[in-house]
Amino acid sequence: MIQSLTQCSEKQTKADQDKLFYFGDLTLRHSINNPLELSLADKAIYKEFEELVQSEFFLKSRCEEIGLSDFIRFSYPNNWKDYKQIYANNNYYKCLIKFIGALYLEFGFKVTHQFIHRVILGLPNKKPASILLEIPESIMIQKFSLYKIESPVIKTTPNTLDFPFFTTTIESGSSEVSKAYGLTKNESYNLALKYLNDQSNSLSSLMAHILKNTKSYNFIKKDKNNFRKDRNNLK
Repeated sequence: MIQSLTQCSEKQTKADQDKLFYFGDLTLRHSINNPLELSLADKAIYKEFEELVQSEFFLKSRCEEIGLSDFIRFSYPNNWKDYKQIYANNNYYKCLIKFIGALYLEFGFKVTHQFIHRVILGLPNKKPASILLEIPESIMIQKFSLYKIESPVIKTTPNTLDFPFFTTTIESGSSEVSKAYGLTKNESYNLALKYLNDQSNSLSSLMAHILKNTKSYNFIKKDKNNFRKDRNNLK
């Protein structure tokens, strides 16, 4: 299981790593394929929950919260050092799935099923529907609804000629209030929402953040700075 948490092990080939990922992904899907066991009778809610639990962002976040990220080792190309955290996020997601695969191969489905439900999902103490309310998109919708502000425009575009592969920007009027990158569309989308949520703990902090990133505001601020510089030169 320890070797499932590394991408640079000399004892394991890529085929070994791929096998762990395959069984981990398979076990995860089978552990959440019973809506009634999860108390999710609503098919629409279950579908959304199913997609969330298998998403890169959710599994990466749970890997960090559980503490497995402290044990994960990986190497990355030197030309990607500016995006080290993005590369790390992707490895946290992959290694958690491989850890599930290793757990299944060593202890069987029953133990792995319990690990997924109790440790990763926090069942039965946490309701599955409540997990949906804790994702970045739900938090943003709740906040903007509370502030009676129209939700901003979210755009995710692929970077066909460069790494990382996806960029997500969030705009409000003439302001670009958040921007994030990711190896997957899901990762960049949720990270951009998370960054925006972190800047908007209150209505005043949100408005200050939007104002700070408004193009017209930045133009005026720059113009004022130039005016002060010219005035000092005259002295």
